[in-house]
Amino acid sequence: MKKKNISYLHIISFVIFLFLWAIPVWGQTVSLQETDLYPSGSAARIYEALNGSLFILDRADELWMIDPATVDYKDYYGISGVDLYDIALESSELVWWTDASQMFGSLNTNTNQVKSWDITENYNDLPNLGPLSYDNGYLWISEWFGGYNGLIRFDPSSNEMCLFGASIHAADVMVFEEKLFVLDWYLDALLRLDPVTGQLVKFDTGRSIGLESQLETDGTLLWWTEDSDGGDILSFNPDTLTLTVYALPAGEKPRNLTYQSGVIWYTNANGSFGRLNPSIVTGITSVLSGELISVEPEPECVILVEPTIETASREPDGTFDWGEITSSITEPFA
Repeated sequence: MKKKNISYLHIISFVIFLFLWAIPVWGQTVSLQETDLYPSGSAARIYEALNGSLFILDRADELWMIDPATVDYKDYYGISGVDLYDIALESSELVWWTDASQMFGSLNTNTNQVKSWDITENYNDLPNLGPLSYDNGYLWISEWFGGYNGLIRFDPSSNEMCLFGASIHAADVMVFEEKLFVLDWYLDALLRLDPVTGQLVKFDTGRSIGLESQLETDGTLLWWTEDSDGGDILSFNPDTLTLTVYALPAGEKPRNLTYQSGVIWYTNANGSFGRLNPSIVTGITSVLSGELISVEPEPECVILVEPTIETASREPDGTFDWGEITSSITEPFA
């Protein structure tokens, strides 16, 4: 694994907000806590584990695991050898990843063991692996720049990989109610794959979906950001097929979001953040019609060879400090 040329971890790279754990007072100015980890780092996305730890993805082949309560951190790098694209948590100890080429694999945060599979041997056209999701024993892998292969289901217990063929340009993916949902930034559509029947259905949103749009759920609805200048926040009811658009003030470019106690928190690509309370903000609703675009009742399956096994590099474990700051918040009411 390649060694990253940085000094010991101290300085700024990104901000973690207190509102992930405590809701601030309603208003335009709020108190936050931020922390600095190292110079020139870049947080692509934050993921929460069941044990309360946070995983922070730096796409420059680095992954942080921090405990916001104890302020302890662990730093892993040299995982794939190229830029990481996305991660999915099987547990607090096992992290699945894709990179910007044709590899995917896992990282054991206790042993530092990295397993990786290169799937170029299995396809004539090289895929661009992208967002992934882990659910119920299966890893789902999408392509972020499609036209090649489609959606991949991987069984870690048997190394079986099954391909549901389609042209996919995934901004994000999520398993919900035993179906795989895909935000397709090229089609500006929400896709739904039924793994049992192999049916892939497209729901045209009539809206913009950006390359970094994020998909989440509150347990009933799907939520996502548009990741575009002047973008909004949307929800979708998979049972009624109802789409709701919540308009944000001008100048927003919502990217990351999280659902906490009935409120949607989101960050903007312009460096600010906001919150949306669906119980007091009226959205514009419409019912979408699904279009069947492909059927793969028997996906193409192969057994992958045993993975390459290596060891991730580590910086010494350490602690970080919270600093108090104030900031403004965007909060639509109408």
